[in-house]
Amino acid sequence: MPVKVLVIDDREEIGWIIKRALAFSKTIVEWVPSGQLGIDRAKQEPFDLILLDVEMPGMDGFETCRYFKADKALKSMPVVFLSGQTDPVTQMKGLELGAEYFLSKPIELAELWSVISFLSIQEKTVTVPDADRLIP
Repeated sequence: MPVKVLVIDDREEIGWIIKRALAFSKTIVEWVPSGQLGIDRAKQEPFDLILLDVEMPGMDGFETCRYFKADKALKSMPVVFLSGQTDPVTQMKGLELGAEYFLSKPIELAELWSVISFLSIQEKTVTVPDADRLIP
């Protein structure tokens, strides 16, 4: 089953770039231009990952993340921040709000794919048949 990603960013080209970059993987990417529209869309259909811009007019990324993590129906959707702000204070604030990761713009596509792969694997239950045999 393909991974479904919701990109919430006021710049449409970010959604387009991510969609094109992940086309090889059959990842389903949707884009919305605001935090409120992202919340509304995620309430209609669950996503495997939310990619969320920090700086947006109106409801910014921090406020949007706060809403996602407080809502019973949305809080299980992993949130990854996207931002041109690379200072540790901004990144820490995002992680303290419950985001799983923080990606800096410009986005490194290999890092983006690694995060998506890791978080989509985390959603599945992993059973280890004989843990004693893994490490001698």
